Amino acid sequence: MQLTAQNTIGPYQLTARIGNPNMGEVWCAVRESDPHRVVAIKSLSLGLRRSAAMRTRFAEECDLHQSLTHPGIVPVLACLEQDQEQYLVMPYLRGGSLEDLLSRGPVDLQRAITIAVDILEALNYAHQAGVLHRDVKPSNILLDGDRAFLSDFGVACRLGVPGPMRGESSGTIAYMSPEQIQDPNRADQRSDAYGFGCVLYEMLTGRPPFPLLADQVCSDDQLKLMQVWATPIPLRQLNSRIDPQLAELVMTALAKAASHRFAGCGAFALALRNYRGEAR
Repeated sequence: MQLTAQNTIGPYQLTARIGNPNMGEVWCAVRESDPHRVVAIKSLSLGLRRSAAMRTRFAEECDLHQSLTHPGIVPVLACLEQDQEQYLVMPYLRGGSLEDLLSRGPVDLQRAITIAVDILEALNYAHQAGVLHRDVKPSNILLDGDRAFLSDFGVACRLGVPGPMRGESSGTIAYMSPEQIQDPNRADQRSDAYGFGCVLYEMLTGRPPFPLLADQVCSDDQLKLMQVWATPIPLRQLNSRIDPQLAELVMTALAKAASHRFAGCGAFALALRNYRGEAR
């Protein structure tokens, strides 16, 4: 069934499509018995629903996401099945995404660090629960008031568990770690730390680390080569107001060798907390 406004999913009536993540679509909906209660409902896109493999993957996403309960992760209200299709129901967050915020330019320093700590602690919790996100990027970070929330576990996988998803080079190239590109089986919590390092670089400078030139048009293969081999432009060349200590923390997260990065997102968050305590 192709979803349209006015379709009913369980107790919810769809009102408007609000997003198109990697493998699906997200709709705003209201509970019919309480039209003031707004939710977001995610489903596979129509074309992908015909694929048994994609349906299995979406079911795994529902299971993985529902297993995670943390203040910095968008909670799952329900996993519904209707007409042999699955739907993921979440709260509707009115603050939009970090991608929306970045469309207006670099983020204020203190707000950037607050968002960073929120998301890194959420990622650290997911890692401790055995889940690797693999697609940390601005559109997968949602905002609500002063809080930031991690969302979209569409390409997430279990840490240390072999399987077809584990070996796939999944993610968004502009935020993928070198090992996600070269050997996805080696990806671990430090890969998500690298992905968020790309996000923090973008929050502070207004653009991601790669491509190296803001107006440069690159193929996917060229962008992959940059992620694996190129050194990002130093943050202070793009924004002289960035403190050298903070710039160094971001570049540590962006080290090409995973062993040269933070040990995980918890260590990255702690470093930012310590920096914030020392910052004037």
